[in-house]
Amino acid sequence: MNFKRVATVVLGLLLICITVLVASYYLSGFGAAVRDNRSTFLKSFSVQQVSDRFGAPFTSDSTSVIPSQGFVTNIREIDPCFMLPEEKIEPLMTELKANISTQLLQNGAEIISNSGDADQGFHLTYRLGRTLGSASIIFTDATGKGECPPNLHLQDLVADRTVLAQISIRERWFPNDSPSISANSQFP
Repeated sequence: MNFKRVATVVLGLLLICITVLVASYYLSGFGAAVRDNRSTFLKSFSVQQVSDRFGAPFTSDSTSVIPSQGFVTNIREIDPCFMLPEEKIEPLMTELKANISTQLLQNGAEIISNSGDADQGFHLTYRLGRTLGSASIIFTDATGKGECPPNLHLQDLVADRTVLAQISIRERWFPNDSPSISANSQFP
């Protein structure tokens, strides 16, 4: 009889310890990485309209999550490759920037800063709920450099240049309404 009581107490204490450990894990930044804390913008952002209009036969897309103390960093890299005549390159750059701005606003983001030009690239910083993020677009001339798959260089395609648009979206998600969200309007 005494053994049953001791076993019940030990089992109860063990369950309480496991519950406390699991709860503390999910309340820490590391547990937050397990939950889907990507913003609606990061999840839904697409360059499809621009790709269809300007003809990007190749787009790479990758995501990663980096848990840190007090926040989680979500990263998405999208690299569409365009083969265009020279006169369409600047309109492409302008449209990609407008595409990002439009999608940010449609997802409820507040754009904090918006800078850059077609030569240096574009950079937007935004706030969306408990997320502080940045989106940047850098354009590189990929003509003959092998940065785009070789099957893109079709013989019947009339293009002056191959342009690789490197779109990088980086977000810091804070599990609580942290003062660092409003105080830190600069995002690397």
